[in-house]
Amino acid sequence: MKPGIVFYGWQSAPTLESHLERLRSIVPEAVALIVVDDAPSADLLEPLLRKGDRMVRNSGALGCGARQQAGYRVALELGLDPIVTLPRGLPPELVKRMIAALQTAQVAIGVEAGKRGLASVSQSALSWVQRRVTGLSLTGRPTGCRGVTASALRQVAWERLSPGSVFDFELALALAERDLIVQEVPVPARKKGLGIPLATLGAQVAVRAGIGRVRGRLAFPGPAAPPRGEARSVQRGRSLPLADEGKGTS
Repeated sequence: MKPGIVFYGWQSAPTLESHLERLRSIVPEAVALIVVDDAPSADLLEPLLRKGDRMVRNSGALGCGARQQAGYRVALELGLDPIVTLPRGLPPELVKRMIAALQTAQVAIGVEAGKRGLASVSQSALSWVQRRVTGLSLTGRPTGCRGVTASALRQVAWERLSPGSVFDFELALALAERDLIVQEVPVPARKKGLGIPLATLGAQVAVRAGIGRVRGRLAFPGPAAPPRGEARSVQRGRSLPLADEGKGTS
C-alpha cells in the first residue's frame, strides 16, 4: 500500500510546515501531494517538500472541488492508494483515522460533528433531504476530508463533477450510488456554518441523485453498472473518536 495525502487550500508556508512535520510523524510512509493556487506564496512552499512530494499548481482554479480534482489527478498518476484529502484548517491526525477507516471500507468521509447552533439548521435540512431522497444518511456535512481507494475513485468520473464547493456532496453521492460502503469519520465542526446557497445546491444534487435512483440509473457519470435500487450503505466511524472540540479548526 502506498498512501498519499492531498493538501488543498494552502498558501501559507509557515502553517504548512508545521502540518507536514506533524503528518510525517503520524504517517511516515505517506507521500504528501501539495495542492495550491497559482499564487506567489506557492514558491515559498517548494523548499518544504521532501523527495517524492509534488507541488500541483491549479492554473487559477479557485474552487475547492477543482483543487481536490487536481490532487486526485496527480495521485492516480503516481499510483497512490489509498488517497486522503485534507483541507487547510483540519488536524493532521485525521489522516491516520481515514487510513484506519479504509481498512474495512473503500470510502471514508469526514463529516462535521458538534453543535453549531443556528448554523446547523441548513445542514439538518440538507441531511433530511439526502436521507429521504437518496437513501444516504450522513450525520453531518461532508468536509472535504476524505479517504478513498483508487479502485473506488475509478468508478466515478470525478473530473466531470462540480469544481466548486458542492463537489463534496456530489462525490459522496456518486460513490454511494455505486453501492460502495461509506465509513463516516467525525471531524471537528468549523467556526463557519453551512450557508443557505451551499445547502440549496446540495439539496439540488440530492434530488438529482434521488431521481436517478428511482429510475434505476446512475445520476453521476462513471463506468460502473447502474444501481440495483436498494438503500445505500453507510457505516459510521466506530472506534474513531472525535478530536477535542475546536482543535485544528480555522
